[in-house]
Amino acid sequence: MSPSIPPELIPLILAHISWDSKHKSLNRCALVCRDWTIISRRIAFNKLYITGQSLSRKQRTQKVSRFLQLCGSPYETFSKSRVHTLEFLEWPRYHPDPESPEKHKLDVNKLLEWVSTDRKKNLSSLFPNLKRLEIIGTIYWYSLSNLAKNALHDGFTTVTELKVAYLRLEDECDEFINLINSFPSLKSLDLCGIYNFSFLSPPKTSMVVLNPDIERIAIDSLSEIDVFRTLIPTPRLKTLQLEGHVLFEELAGVDELRLVAEELLRSVSSTLETFICKAFCFNGGIALFSYLSILDLSGMTNLQRLEFDFRSFKPSYYPSSVIDVLDRVSRSSDSAHLQVINIPFLPELSEAANFLKLDAVILRRPYFSSLRELKCQFSCDFTIKDVSRQRKRKYKRKSQWYTKPDEDSMAGKALQERIREFKAVFPWCEKRGVLVVDVEYSYDPPISFKGKMASTARRAVYRLRRWVRLG
Repeated sequence: MSPSIPPELIPLILAHISWDSKHKSLNRCALVCRDWTIISRRIAFNKLYITGQSLSRKQRTQKVSRFLQLCGSPYETFSKSRVHTLEFLEWPRYHPDPESPEKHKLDVNKLLEWVSTDRKKNLSSLFPNLKRLEIIGTIYWYSLSNLAKNALHDGFTTVTELKVAYLRLEDECDEFINLINSFPSLKSLDLCGIYNFSFLSPPKTSMVVLNPDIERIAIDSLSEIDVFRTLIPTPRLKTLQLEGHVLFEELAGVDELRLVAEELLRSVSSTLETFICKAFCFNGGIALFSYLSILDLSGMTNLQRLEFDFRSFKPSYYPSSVIDVLDRVSRSSDSAHLQVINIPFLPELSEAANFLKLDAVILRRPYFSSLRELKCQFSCDFTIKDVSRQRKRKYKRKSQWYTKPDEDSMAGKALQERIREFKAVFPWCEKRGVLVVDVEYSYDPPISFKGKMASTARRAVYRLRRWVRLG
């Protein structure tokens, strides 16, 4: 019996069902009606990770072999699926010898070289709806076989997003850029930790021009000058994301790399709409302070979103110089396109930053006249003591997980007081209605009975050993 819900609404309903690691909720939807089975599976299984990072070499090889057997089966259903993301993950144990025939013994080569027995299907033809391709691992470029490279060049024509992480190059930037350019529909490019291990050859200018249709580039923990140079020019770039503390250390300490990065920013000054800096600070944030103190966003005539997302274990590590960036960019241009400023750690700067200047002077300049949101984030840690009302109302056990505290709890009251104090130093932003406050909740559950018993046993054993040792 078919459900009375219009069929075009079913995918929208299923897409809003809470996600869980085993897809229990979506699988249960298939029990309502057989017609829902295909729809729920398309939503639940839209990502395919063929090899796992935690698997041993033997387990990974067996998994790849089983997968290829499924691909060659007359009953395969991959070609009818809605897989949008495909990941190749490979972490070779040893540095392969360029002259050895063993260098091509990679699982990624087996996958990319695969063709069906009738020679009519290859790996890319099994995923006609593929949108994102990820190649992750310390794979040396010369260890990819020619057949594998040809499969990447000639297949996956529907891919719009490409992520390449930890690839190892040796004066092969031109060949690498040719690979990127072989995806005709590519719009988004993620580069993470790509490393040129040829120490003897100086940086050189690539003769190959990057695909001009790319609109988004994310650079994570990448400090290779050769690779940076290949990104210039990108005439249609709309989003640029710089990520990773290693990257900011190099930008602050290596003059040549910083100059190339500045050239990249200048080349997209008329097209860039979103600029994002993200990092986890581990060494006191010195590199972030240094880079932000020299970051020049002047001339960005179309910038609409600015985001600085830094995470640290100590509030003193957060760079207050982010306010200086806003000050400089607002002085250098009268362009009024900026709509969103996202600084999640802004509340942590209450002691080091000049909020009065930010609210009363900087944000009132013409550059910020179109500003709709100044976004920030508070953190709220709470325990079982802060959810007494929820436990009483819903009869939840202590082992139950809670997403937020009660409003009248100690943690809830402390959070509201912090938010009120923070908003009080931004009266002009509050009046305009642009100050947007988000909250990140973190629940610290009580120790279970087994955990308490184990802790008591460990303390008893420690005391007994200490007593025996001291005699």
